[in-house]
Amino acid sequence: MLPKMQTILYSTDFGEKSVQAFRMAASMGQQYGARIVLLHVMEQVSEGVQHMISGMLPKNELTKLHHEARESVLKSLNEQWDALAAAELSDAGERHELRVEQGEPAHTILKVADEIDADLLVIGTHSHSHVGEWLLGSVAYRLMHTTRRPVLLVPLV
Repeated sequence: MLPKMQTILYSTDFGEKSVQAFRMAASMGQQYGARIVLLHVMEQVSEGVQHMISGMLPKNELTKLHHEARESVLKSLNEQWDALAAAELSDAGERHELRVEQGEPAHTILKVADEIDADLLVIGTHSHSHVGEWLLGSVAYRLMHTTRRPVLLVPLV
């Protein structure tokens, strides 16, 4: 029996080549009639930087800046989704959701996948050497080795 594909989690950094992975997620979403959840993870600022900034700005100003940054990213995601969906999807409809989360990317993607019970994770991947992966720690590599959900890696060339 073929697996049901109801929810696809597409995680992106919106790099210039990420449209290739979006096309794959959109195509699969259309084929299966699945909802696409588009996720962008904003990485946490290090504790040292947080401490330095907190010494220069009051807490309410920091909270305001954080909120404005999040809203700006969400607005940008909406605009990019609309542009990509208009160009790539014939019936984008309301079968999508945009999410902006903050945290370590691989951990956050897995957390969201659990929350939405994703049937498939789609992520673009850049080619690195084995040494580069060991040093850099690829998000895709960590996803593949820590989840039981299917992961579709789309090479961004």
